[in-house]
Amino acid sequence: MNDSFTITMNTDKQLKTLEIAILHGSHFEKKLADAALSADPINRAKIFRSFPDLVEKYGSQSAIYKSTYNYQRHLKVVK
Repeated sequence: MNDSFTITMNTDKQLKTLEIAILHGSHFEKKLADAALSADPINRAKIFRSFPDLVEKYGSQSAIYKSTYNYQRHLKVVK
């Protein structure tokens, strides 16, 4: 297998995708996301490439990602 493939998500989106998978995924998805967090960039890309459902369900185009991260910028801390 060629390790020189690229992944289109930047690191921030990758980490947010994995965070959502850990919080909302099945047991397997949580373990997979945990492994991806521990992986180096090449192996993390292999996980995303091998399990496209992870990106489809929890990635930046998913409803749960959008509802979690796209609206946080509107929140303000009230003291």
